[in-house]
Amino acid sequence: MDIIELNKRNVIVVTFTQALLGCITQNFRRVAISYEKPLTRLQFILEKENEEDQEEIDDAITDFEAMFGRDIEELEFETIVTNESMEILPYPPWLVVYQRKEEFTS
Repeated sequence: MDIIELNKRNVIVVTFTQALLGCITQNFRRVAISYEKPLTRLQFILEKENEEDQEEIDDAITDFEAMFGRDIEELEFETIVTNESMEILPYPPWLVVYQRKEEFTS
């Protein structure tokens, strides 16, 4: 990856993190981002279905798009609702920007 792409990736991550400010509730288990030019993917994992949290996600996506502007070529997002154990996301391409601390039992 060249320095320009690395800088763009960093700007995307910081912008997304700013868009999330104030939207994370106890129901959020993990929020991750993936940037593989030209596609930016956002992943939200919630413990249970919650209309207010979905509105917060929609607002965060709108804020992210507004802050980042037209530099986003393609944007996809998914919301997963589960209380099952979460799989490890490979890095790259995924970068976890928030993950709640959870107790794991063996």
